[in-house]
Amino acid sequence: MAETRTAEMQEPRRESALGRVEALIEVSGVSGDHGCWFEAPQSLQLVNLRGDPDDRIYCDRVRDQLHVSLPVSPNTVSRQGETTLCWLGPDWWLVIKPMSGGSIEDGLRRALTGLHASVCDLTGGHEVLRIGGRAARDVLASACTLDLHPTRFPDGCCVQTQLAHTGVVIIPTIQDPEGQVFDIVVRRSFAEYLLSWLTDAAGEDGYTFRRSV
Repeated sequence: MAETRTAEMQEPRRESALGRVEALIEVSGVSGDHGCWFEAPQSLQLVNLRGDPDDRIYCDRVRDQLHVSLPVSPNTVSRQGETTLCWLGPDWWLVIKPMSGGSIEDGLRRALTGLHASVCDLTGGHEVLRIGGRAARDVLASACTLDLHPTRFPDGCCVQTQLAHTGVVIIPTIQDPEGQVFDIVVRRSFAEYLLSWLTDAAGEDGYTFRRSV
């Protein structure tokens, strides 16, 4: 009798619209070095969260689930560990968290059952593009009409705006030895275009690519 084998189901693997950016060609600037770097993190969840910030039960359940309080001041960010909460509107937040901790959407839906709230996973339709280095802020400023000077747009802020004619959320994250690092949340269909635009803008300063984690 012929041996029968059962096909094993493979876990779905998310492919970035940006592909393997670390495999792209780096460009040296006029001074011979790289003024900024790009990275496309592959292991982040993005969740759209809506609710009433005046509802104490709602706020408490979100905090208990994510271990970070909702930011209530416009264009600010709350962080705890690897979890980031961005204020996008009076009743609107973006949650960014590593995939390793389990599904944010599932946990929030369970926690907010019975409350006037909305939870929507954006991970499949959006990408995060990370840029850092001494020239990163200048490269972003060349594509954006907002004042991105450190005194006006420091760590702890976030903003929805147009970057290279594309709707994005820009979030200053950490200050590394080479300068401020920014996360840019962009729709998946515009991610490759935005990266192309920013690398062109960074050509004079030079750029390189970092391996995603």
